[in-house]
Amino acid sequence: MGSKTKKFADILLRAMQSATRQEFDYLAFRKNLKHQSDHLPLDQKYQAAFQATAKEGVTLRHALQAARQPSDIMQEEGYKFRDVLRKQQQEKVKTPQDRLHTLSKEIEKKKKQIEQLQKEVATLDQETANLRQSAEEASDTIRETAADFQSALTIMLNQVQEDIDALKKLHK
Repeated sequence: MGSKTKKFADILLRAMQSATRQEFDYLAFRKNLKHQSDHLPLDQKYQAAFQATAKEGVTLRHALQAARQPSDIMQEEGYKFRDVLRKQQQEKVKTPQDRLHTLSKEIEKKKKQIEQLQKEVATLDQETANLRQSAEEASDTIRETAADFQSALTIMLNQVQEDIDALKKLHK
């Protein structure tokens, strides 16, 4: 008998002991039956065990009724055990499974949010790159325009200065 099976058997025996009727002790009958010689046929073992009980004034009818009592007790213990199992199933299996399901949904939701954010970041990166390129092109255009203006200004100023210098020479 495994350790858990023995543990459950002990629980059932305690339940039967606490509910044993005084006129016939079924557990004592079982103990007496076990102590009968292994060489006796099974029906003779039962006969000998019952005769030991009958000495205490127990009739066969009382013995049968009392023998049914442990069965009823064990059935009741079985119902209690199944109820405990059902509660354990709910608490230790169903509730965590429900939580796993919720977490899985949350993970999928977060993955979609991450995917959406990655798309937004890619769009912003592209926009940033476009703005940089546009700014660089504008800066180049402005530099070229400034250089062209400066060149024209220098040429014009030089021409005006030449004209002034030429006019000054005429005046001398």
